[in-house]
Amino acid sequence: MIDIFGGPKTGRPKKASYREGRTRQLNIRLSDEDLYHLEKLADFYGVTKTDYILMKIDEGLLEMRKLEKEMNT
Repeated sequence: MIDIFGGPKTGRPKKASYREGRTRQLNIRLSDEDLYHLEKLADFYGVTKTDYILMKIDEGLLEMRKLEKEMNT
């Protein structure tokens, strides 16, 4: 992503950034169409592709906990 008020981003998070603790890498294979959809969604929400994927993981965990709680009552 290019910052129009500065130079290109390095991909390294700034100190004390919420992204600073990300030390692992996940590589996945996507079709051109899947990548296009991911880029459109990330652009729509104004986040990076990584942040969008992590947001969906968080939402999935919340839904899972909700369902587990319902099953245990």
